[in-house]
Amino acid sequence: MEITSGGTEGPRLGDELALSDTNVYGLVLGDDGPEELARTFARAGWRARKSSYDEYEVEHTWARLRFFRDRGGADVFAGTVDPAHLARLAGTFTGLGLTVRIDGG
Repeated sequence: MEITSGGTEGPRLGDELALSDTNVYGLVLGDDGPEELARTFARAGWRARKSSYDEYEVEHTWARLRFFRDRGGADVFAGTVDPAHLARLAGTFTGLGLTVRIDGG
């Protein structure tokens, strides 16, 4: 599956949340890489798009996350999640077979 800057089909973040600042960030354990993480979310029905040369964004009606590698080479994410759905975000990662450390929210 190719993910372009135009994005894949899928749900969009609600307008009110889209105006919110980043309120969640974390670390994805493992070595999937931002593109593969975006593909994993896209296969689960999330909208995904390439947001820069080496960053990807995934989006649902209640969350928008940006995946990238930090300077140390770790896969990290940052974005906006509806605070009422923070536990849902954790469950989504787990359900996709991903181990994460989530901060913020």
